[in-house]
Amino acid sequence: MAMERRENLGEAFAGERECQLNESCGAVDNVRRIVSS
Repeated sequence: MAMERRENLGEAFAGERECQLNESCGAVDNVRRIVSS
């Protein structure tokens, strides 16, 4: 895989991860809600 593509994917991943963290996707209550459904 070309280095430029790897860098683009890394930036996209970091951006999406930041969005999910800001939305508390990994919060214990949210995870429990998902697991119990």
